[in-house]
Amino acid sequence: LGSFIGGILGLGIGFNFSTPLTKLYLSYFLVPIGTLKIKFSYIQNAIFLPILLLSCLSYLIALFMLLKKPLQLLKEGSNLKVNFLSKIVKKLTHRLPFQYRFKYSLALRSIPKLLIVGITSFFTGMLIVLTLIGMNLMNHIVDQSFEGFDYDYIVYMNAVQTEKINEQDDYILNSSLKIKEVRDKNQNLKSIKKDITLNITGVDLNSHYIKILDSSNNNMIPLLESENSIIINQNMKELYGVDIGDTIVLEFGNNSISYQVIGISEEFMNLSGYVDRASFSKKIGYQTPCYTSILSKNNQYSNLENLDSRDVEKIATVLSLKDMKNNIEKSIEKYNASIYIVILFASIMAFVIIAVIANIVVEENKKMISLMKVMGYQNKKISSIVLNIYTPFIIISYLISIPVMKKILRAIVNALVGDIKVTIPIELSPSLAFLGLIGLLVAYYIAVGLSKRVLNKIPLAIALKRE
Repeated sequence: LGSFIGGILGLGIGFNFSTPLTKLYLSYFLVPIGTLKIKFSYIQNAIFLPILLLSCLSYLIALFMLLKKPLQLLKEGSNLKVNFLSKIVKKLTHRLPFQYRFKYSLALRSIPKLLIVGITSFFTGMLIVLTLIGMNLMNHIVDQSFEGFDYDYIVYMNAVQTEKINEQDDYILNSSLKIKEVRDKNQNLKSIKKDITLNITGVDLNSHYIKILDSSNNNMIPLLESENSIIINQNMKELYGVDIGDTIVLEFGNNSISYQVIGISEEFMNLSGYVDRASFSKKIGYQTPCYTSILSKNNQYSNLENLDSRDVEKIATVLSLKDMKNNIEKSIEKYNASIYIVILFASIMAFVIIAVIANIVVEENKKMISLMKVMGYQNKKISSIVLNIYTPFIIISYLISIPVMKKILRAIVNALVGDIKVTIPIELSPSLAFLGLIGLLVAYYIAVGLSKRVLNKIPLAIALKRE
């Protein structure tokens, strides 16, 4: 019944969220999306498959429990036995105080419960890591993509221009050329896909606003002094393995243009490269430096009526960089809001499972807990010894989940975005990783706190009962 209700709720919530999330993703990526239809396979996977799995597991657990003799099932007290792990821990912790020796010995006496807690913490940790990476994923891409831009307006011209409007702006020459071949440092041919187009951007060495930043935030524009030098973005490196020292040969009509890679910029959109504007103009047939767009901070571009009529005729469109960034950031806020829902689900899953395990531990150790009360231990101390036994195992499971989730995400992202010419950095800062651990431990201690009420109600008389 629980699986059936949960499956219906999950399926309904998923369909309700699918439309706004799809629209959000389409605002960033060009992805082919079909018509949303409810298929029987969705109902089968969300409702009937979980019911089938839970029924099979319940049947297997029932068979396992029925293997025990009736008198053994009626027997009170802990059924935990000393195993080889308990013996190893006893030797390793023999110098520690009693409470620590007892705590870790108790945790390792029930390997199935330890595995359940470890697996739960591991998969919950993977969900938390996924959500933490996702929360800052788009923010990181936007921040890195706009990091080197100090201008406010991009003015696109309707044709190639040679005459400058003023000396305060930066003039850019854009062109898209097909990659003919790529060779490494030893001039060996690299294997890349055919018909790849590289967006070439010609910039001036004395640019006022634009900066081409590397991973250390160093401006690489001075490196373009050589007319055959090119700086590529991270996409070219991540998607096609092009690196510093490689030679890129581009097709321009019946001719070829060669550039040597001298740097990699921290940009993650499209396939792009930066070259010197003057030399690039000559390579494509212009005797003087030309341009196709202007980068400016001049507010005159906020309203074309402020410009001379002859200049207005040359302009195709004007894009406000501030407005574009603000619109993207507003969309990212909606994206991050959806991520919080996943964090909530992950925390609830961990909380429920750990709470069940904690209650089972209390029930199995009623007599021992009662005996500790008789010996003078306070409820708080007993709770610390009995209920907090899984804390180190939860921390270890979470730490293991971080590199595992990062590898899985890298593989998934490379498979998904390889054809749309976008790379997504999969990074998790130590501060965010620590924040995720705190969230998991909070859920754990809340579950433990609820189990304390059961522990506190255990009477001293249980210690006097005979089994």
